[in-house]
Amino acid sequence: MKRNKYIIVGLGSIGLELLKKISKDIDLVCIDLNSELEDTVKKIRDDCTFFSGDATSRLVLEEAGVAESDGVIITTTSEKVNSETAQILKEHFDAKRVIAVGTTSAGAGITCGPCNRARQRRDT
Repeated sequence: MKRNKYIIVGLGSIGLELLKKISKDIDLVCIDLNSELEDTVKKIRDDCTFFSGDATSRLVLEEAGVAESDGVIITTTSEKVNSETAQILKEHFDAKRVIAVGTTSAGAGITCGPCNRARQRRDT
């Protein structure tokens, strides 16, 4: 049976908390600019694959396996990075689900978008 695979972009407080809470039945891949977080990731969940890099780079997203994933959860602290990453996923990958979690002075917010394919089917 194929396991679900999700990618977490950004390992701040929200990303690390998700890493702790998401079921071990789901394969996880993490992307963060800070390479020093790899040890922290492995301590929390030793079966997780870690990529140090810029998630606004198509090459980093491709290497992380976005095209084969069931979804991407974007949790960086930068609204600009979150938006740009989501835009790249929409334009260049067939991401099934994109979830962006952002924190503002008003609190946390979540945006979830269906895959491009599903959107196209609805529009036709």
